[in-house]
Formats: sequence, C-alpha cells, structure tokens
Amino acid sequence: MNKTFKRLSLLILVCLLPLFFCGCQGMGGKSPNQRSVAQAMALDLVPGDKPLMLTLRVLDAESSPEEPDSFQTVQARGNSITSALGDIGKQLGKDIFLRDIRVVLLGDSLCRSGIDSCQSFLTQSYQIRPRVSIAAAQGEAARLLQPREEDGEASIDSLTPLLEWENRPGNPAVTVMELERERNSSEGDCILPYIAWEEEGKAKIAGTAVFTGGRLSQKLNSRETDQLRLLAAAADPRQTVVHIPLDGSSATFRLTGKRGRIHGRSDLDGPRFTVKASFEFQLLEFESFDGREPDLPSMEQALEEHIKEEMAASIQRVVFEGGADVMGLAAAMRRDSTAWWNRSGGGWRKTEEGTESAFQKSIFLLNVDCRITQTDISIPLKGK
Repeated sequence: MNKTFKRLSLLILVCLLPLFFCGCQGMGGKSPNQRSVAQAMALDLVPGDKPLMLTLRVLDAESSPEEPDSFQTVQARGNSITSALGDIGKQLGKDIFLRDIRVVLLGDSLCRSGIDSCQSFLTQSYQIRPRVSIAAAQGEAARLLQPREEDGEASIDSLTPLLEWENRPGNPAVTVMELERERNSSEGDCILPYIAWEEEGKAKIAGTAVFTGGRLSQKLNSRETDQLRLLAAAADPRQTVVHIPLDGSSATFRLTGKRGRIHGRSDLDGPRFTVKASFEFQLLEFESFDGREPDLPSMEQALEEHIKEEMAASIQRVVFEGGADVMGLAAAMRRDSTAWWNRSGGGWRKTEEGTESAFQKSIFLLNVDCRITQTDISIPLKGK
C-alpha cells in the first residue's frame, strides 16, 4: 500500500512539474510571444450582417515601441465586440491583450445608434481598465488609428495625452469609469470629448458630444463646452478661462474651484429647480483703459452676471433644446420631491403628441456666488 501511494504521489508530482516552471501564466495562460498587445480601440457601426466594426492598434509583445513598424492596425466585423475580437485573434494567430489600451474611440454612426451595448462590454470586461480614456469621433473612429502616409504616425498619437486621466480637458465622463458613473446617475445622459477633423486633415478635440438616453443628441463647440463645465454636475472646470469686460478695463480669470447643488421641487407649471453654485477664480490678467486699479467687488459682481448668462445659455442649449439631463435633475427630484416623483416620474421623459414632457417644462432659478481668491498680477485689488 505504501509503495503504491509513493508511486502515485511521484506520478502526480511529475504531471504538475510543468506548472511550477510556467510562471504566472497558469494552466490557461499564454507566453508573451503568443499575444498581441492592443494600445487603442475604435468602434464603428457599418451596414451589413455584421454591423460592428472593431479596429485595434496593436504592438506585438516581443517588439518594442521604439522599433520602426512595431505597430499595426487590424480590423474585424462582428455582431458584438467579443466576436470581432475573436476574428482579430485568428487574423494575427495570437490572443489579444487589452489591459494596455489607453483610449477607446466611438464613431459617429455608433454614437447616433446608441452606445449601450459597447458601454456594457467596456464596464464589465475584466480586460479593460476602468481608467481608459473614452471619446466620440467625427465620422469613422477607425480613421484616427490609421497611419498617415507622410509620416506613418496615427492621429490618435497626439490626442491620447490630452485624453488621459491626469490631462483631461475638463469634460466629465472621459474614462470608462466616469462614463458608467454618469450614465447611472443621470437617467442615461452623459457627455464625452468630441474629436473632429481640421481642414489640413489633422484631428483635434473640438468640443463635447452630448448623449441623451445613450444616443448622441448634440455636438457642442469649445465655447459651449466651457458653458457646460460651469453647469454639469461632474464637470471639471479647472481649465475654463473667462474674459470679462469691465467699466474702463478688462480682466481674464481662470476658474479654480466649483461647489454647488441642485434642489428640485414640484410646481404647478412643472418641476422647479434652484441651482446653487459657488465659484472661485484666479485673476490672470488686468488691463486698464483709464488708469484705475481693479476693484474686487465690481469684478466679482461682473463675474456673477457673466456666469449666470453662461449657465442660462447652457441650460437652453443642452436641457431644453437637447433634452439631456447632464445636471442630475432627475436625481434632485427623486431626492427633494419624492411624492411628486413617485406619482409623475414615469412621465419625466415621455412626450405625448403636441405636448411637452415634465422634463422640458422645468423652471430654473440660478443662485450664483463668485469669489476671486488668487491673483497672478502685482496690482493690489481694492476691497480685498
């Protein structure tokens, strides 16, 4: 019995020896030369039986980014991201490694049709990092990954640093994690950075794409994006610069801080919202036309009037014209007017023929407070 047990133990040990020498790959793992590392992903909707087109910019694991021609662009069509990934793996003869993806681009046709299915994959796939940057693109997103004939570089190379987490341009929902949070907190509405093409064929971050119920509803230019940063609940306003004409002078400010909350309650004419917001500014530049020194109270009053106008314009453009709840209005009504929401919340978005929804009939009161807390100029501020 003991000899049989020893022989059996020795046999098991021999069978397990390969596992002890294969590192962290495990039983189902792949060695590095059996994988291709993806660095960027583009998703587009195309006509045909397999409507989803997946484009990847990949770097072979045994290559180095410094080597010439180490990147290649591969495409496949499928009914889902998973099926298209399988086809790309067959093309390359290797598994695709997605953990190094830095940016995901959504094409115009896909954004207009709806991003729900793609968002589900991005947020549920264990392979995609939650900090991956995500953006909407004009036309086909795949074009941004294609190498240019003149230099072999792809347009996404210069844009990726601007979309990264630490260098984001002030738009909310520029990572997969932020997109998931925004979609869950604002009735399916969110905003993404929008990439457009310039005349010379180069790409740039041109503004913001607004999504209503998961579908692209509006494109905002850079000025409208600045307005939205003042308003949207999750927006990072730190790169917003404001230029204000004053009495006999002008001043330029950078928005350095924003706090606020939206309170919602029912009203005979529709939901009534009070937007309470407090902004802090840094004075960057002051120009006097009559020799007078800047006056702090008058500058703060001018800032408050300007910010109110910008916020009102953003509400008109995004809320009333676009029908997008990027401010968290539904959440405010559920929190502050629970009885009304339980009774009427089901018709929040529904619009019957010839009538406006409760959402479209919202009334707003803007309560804005502005403070200048820093200055980069040597002129003393009166009243500070």
